[in-house]
Amino acid sequence: MYKDGTNCILPKSSLSNCVCFKKEIRCNGAGNCICPWGQYGLNCKEYIKDCKDGIDRGISSSSTILVAIKPSPTLEPFDTVCVMNNQGWTTILDRLSSSNRINFNRTLADYKEGFGDNQVMRWLGFIRIHQLLSVTANYFRLMVLIVSSNGSACYSYYNNFDIGPAPNYILSGNYLHGYSKCGDSLVGLIGKSFSTADRDVTGKGCSTLFGGGWWYDAANGCSDTKGVLTAMPEPFWKNDLNADIPKRISMKILRL
Repeated sequence: MYKDGTNCILPKSSLSNCVCFKKEIRCNGAGNCICPWGQYGLNCKEYIKDCKDGIDRGISSSSTILVAIKPSPTLEPFDTVCVMNNQGWTTILDRLSSSNRINFNRTLADYKEGFGDNQVMRWLGFIRIHQLLSVTANYFRLMVLIVSSNGSACYSYYNNFDIGPAPNYILSGNYLHGYSKCGDSLVGLIGKSFSTADRDVTGKGCSTLFGGGWWYDAANGCSDTKGVLTAMPEPFWKNDLNADIPKRISMKILRL
C-alpha cells in the first residue's frame, strides 16, 4: 500500500492489484510539502484524526488506502486502512476466510492490543478502537462488509455503535433495517461482554468451543453467535449470503 512498492507488506509479485505509497515527505525551499496520506500542515507534522477527518480535509482516493491517523494530539499515530472514495470509513477488522496466516485464537490481551498486518488480516485492537470512538462527541455507524465465495458482496449497518470499557468491552448498536442486505448477526449480542478462551464470561465455554474472541451469547450452545473473530477456518455470519461461506469479512466505522 505504499506508492512505489517500498515497505509493502506483500511481495512485489503480489502487487498487481495493490496501490502503494511510500511514506516520504518532500518539501521545497518555500515550505510547500508533499505529505504522505494522513499527514498535513507545516512540514506534514499534523495527522488526521480518522478517515472521516481525511475526507473533510480534502483527501480522496478511488482505492482503499493505508493512512496514518492520530485520534488525539496526546497519542502516537498509527496506520489503518481507509475507504476515501466517499464518506471516510475507518477499518477495524479485515479477514480472509481462506488464510490461516494470522491466528485469531488469542487472549483478551491480544484483542486489546490488536494483531495482524495492514493488508487483509488485521484486528485493530480495542485500545485503538476506543481512541477512534473518543474522537468527538459524535456517534458512529458500523458497517459489516461480507464478500461471498462467488465474489458478490453485501453490507449490514448498525447505528450508535459503541464498545464499552475493559475488561468486558460490552457491545452497543442498533441494526439499520432497510439498508442492510446481509441480515443481522449482532443485535442479539447487544449488551453482551466480549469473551476469549482465557476470559470466558458466558459460563458455557463458548470461546473454548469456537476459539477466538467474540460477544458470545450462551443461549443455544453459543451456536447462534459464532462471530467473525473466531478461530474457525471460516468466519461465520448467521444471516450471510444464503448460507454461502464468506470469503472476506470487513468491519468499518464511520463518524457521523
